Amino acid sequence: MSVRLVDMDGDHRADLTVAAPGDDKIRSSAWLLPGTDQGLSTGGVTRLYGDSFERTGKLDLYMGGGGIAR
Repeated sequence: MSVRLVDMDGDHRADLTVAAPGDDKIRSSAWLLPGTDQGLSTGGVTRLYGDSFERTGKLDLYMGGGGIAR
């Protein structure tokens, strides 16, 4: 699993990204929780699946090697 706080949308607030690697039975996933001036928000949570991305390896590097792009 990979957890990262980073400003994903350029609003100068840390957004939480959590990535979990998949295997032969479970798809890799990432969840993005937007940061607000009050902290993290569950409104606007985005879930992404690993097979939504090209297999370039760049997403793995960005996520700290979490295996999301498998």
